[in-house]
Amino acid sequence: MRAPTRGRLDLVLVDAAAGVIVATEIESGLRRIEQLIGWHREKAEALPSSPIWPDLVVEGRPATIHRLLILRSTRETRATATEVVATLRAAYPAAQRDVLAALAGREPWPGAGLLWVSLRGNRVSFDPRVRP
Repeated sequence: MRAPTRGRLDLVLVDAAAGVIVATEIESGLRRIEQLIGWHREKAEALPSSPIWPDLVVEGRPATIHRLLILRSTRETRATATEVVATLRAAYPAAQRDVLAALAGREPWPGAGLLWVSLRGNRVSFDPRVRP
C-alpha cells in the first residue's frame, strides 16, 4: 500500500551501496514554509511505500532517507529565509559545505540539509554566501 502524500519529490539521489537515499525538493521561492517542510518530510517518509523502492535499495541492507532542499538564491528568498532562520535551521541543520562535500563523495551524507543555488542565464551554481 502506498502512503498518501501531496505531490512528488523533484529528485531522489541514491547511493545504494552506502544505503543513502536523499529526497530532494527544489524551490524557487519560500511560500508557506512550514507546509513546504511538512510535505517534504511526508514525501521522504513515503518513499519505502513507492513502487520504485526496490530499485533504490540493496536487499538486506538498511537504507537511511535524508532530505535536501535546494533553494534559488534571490533577494526575495534570502529575505524570507532571514525571517524564518530558526525554522529552516531546525528542519535542515546540515551545513551547506557538508552537503556539497557529500555530493562530491568526499564525506558521508550529513543529514537534512539546504543548498542555495544561483541562476545566471542557463548556468546554475551553488551560492556559498547564503546561510540562513
